[in-house]
Amino acid sequence: MTRVFSQENLRALGHLVSPALVEGERTVVHILPLSGRIGHMALEPHAFFNLHHDTHDRLVVVSRNYQSVPYSLGVRDVVAQYVDFFETDNEELLEMGHHDGDNQDLGLFNLMIASAPMLFARFIDMLAEPRSSINFELPSSLRTRAEPYFRSWGIGDGDKLVALHVRDQGTHARMPEQTYRNADLETYEPLLRFLLAEGYWVVRLGGREGTDLPLRHDRLIDLSQLANYGDFLDVAVVDRATFSVMSASGPEALSRVLGRPLLRVNMPFEPHIWLNDSDLVVPKTYLCSARKRALSYQELLFEGLACVNTETGFVERGIELRQNTSEELLASGKEMVARLEGRRVSDPTCQGTFRSIGAEFNMAFRTWPRDRRLPGAERVSVYGLALPWTTVSEAYCDINPQFLSR
Repeated sequence: MTRVFSQENLRALGHLVSPALVEGERTVVHILPLSGRIGHMALEPHAFFNLHHDTHDRLVVVSRNYQSVPYSLGVRDVVAQYVDFFETDNEELLEMGHHDGDNQDLGLFNLMIASAPMLFARFIDMLAEPRSSINFELPSSLRTRAEPYFRSWGIGDGDKLVALHVRDQGTHARMPEQTYRNADLETYEPLLRFLLAEGYWVVRLGGREGTDLPLRHDRLIDLSQLANYGDFLDVAVVDRATFSVMSASGPEALSRVLGRPLLRVNMPFEPHIWLNDSDLVVPKTYLCSARKRALSYQELLFEGLACVNTETGFVERGIELRQNTSEELLASGKEMVARLEGRRVSDPTCQGTFRSIGAEFNMAFRTWPRDRRLPGAERVSVYGLALPWTTVSEAYCDINPQFLSR
């Protein structure tokens, strides 16, 4: 760490960001080494901005050069309204973004020393104060650029639209330790048929290497198959959507930072995740081989499974994360539509139980010793899904009554 934060490297950082430095202005710098991942490109600047915009005049993010590791230009168009970007291929400067420590006053600017997990932990602490966050908005130029695409597909101003993304092994074949986050696209077919029958357009986000959609329809569009696809369309579709159906992967971050309603399906429980009050949680089911049954929410939390973040970690604990069934997806989708249309209100018993379990765990979690946590969760003080507005799918709980048992 001493080498990374050497005087030579700090001088190189100051030289890199010098165009943003103005005498008399307070500037803070964040290092973003994972800019090639859409979730980090969206979530880190969003958290950074919300934490520091009211105490600093200028916010600076240092990322990798686009030519070295391409990132979503559409996401950058959004976040560049709120922070100044500087790029580098200096690996030691980028390495600063993987360390945690106290913020450093370097004269003309402050350096925020925080890895992504630490940044998210501080942001969740802010939300728990409670202090509201500011959603990002699309620049008008991006909306204007996307409008001809919507018109060419046949989507009008008043049409209902769902943005879809499914994380599957086809899109993440090189990340075997993250397979617990994957799902099979075929299980979504009943949900897709329901949405189409209800008059929704469904636009799927994702790369060309993903699994083919399980059906064809005039109002079902796969962005990855478009000859004139540009990554700005991902952001524009999520912004335009009535709501999104997303699993545990980068694109779901777009809904969260833009403040658009999100049906968060196939969701593992993780310590750095938070959701907005318009979102709905549809968790994966945690199956325990030793007990030969599904675990309750209380069990999986207090047994530390929300701190497990690798496929190997779950295997070692005898836990299998079962993806959402077609029945769960369809029922939760119907619930989300009914909520947004004002035809359904929350069941206070179901939501009260879910939130009280989270609050009880959060109180215990604050006291857990570091050796009980996994790398990246050591300094988390607030379990993000215990924030009091988090809402679980009641349809999922009806199908899986053991989930909220005590």
